[in-house]
Amino acid sequence: MKKNVIAIAVMLTAGTMMFTGCSSSTKEETREAVESASDDIERSVDEAKDDLNQAVDNSKEKIDTEKAELRASINESVNKMDQELKELDDKIKSAKASEKAKWEKRKAEITAEKNKLQTSLNKIGDDTKQNWNELKSQINDDLAKVKKDVRETL
Repeated sequence: MKKNVIAIAVMLTAGTMMFTGCSSSTKEETREAVESASDDIERSVDEAKDDLNQAVDNSKEKIDTEKAELRASINESVNKMDQELKELDDKIKSAKASEKAKWEKRKAEITAEKNKLQTSLNKIGDDTKQNWNELKSQINDDLAKVKKDVRETL
């Protein structure tokens, strides 16, 4: 596109130079060439705008899809954490005094991780000024840590 604009600008300049020292028929041909070049520029600009708008729309759709997938992943992890918290409550009820402290500590850790994930879930829905890729990366890191912790506990 840049080459087209440069070529058209050269044509316009040459046409203007020819227009000032030519006969009326040559001036008419030059005027028509200039108008044609001007029309070409307008079409090129319109096409570039359309391409940019399409790229923006595609990007938004991709981000919306990624957000939906991330929400689903967080919800799945939160549900697993709820299940683990119930299991820990059962362990705490039947545990000896020496083990209760261990399970209660683990319950507090899981609850904190769950709260962090729920906060992240809320951020996905908000129109944040934070860069989407940064937010997505942070949440994925949190999810990986939670999944690892859940596997280690079970």
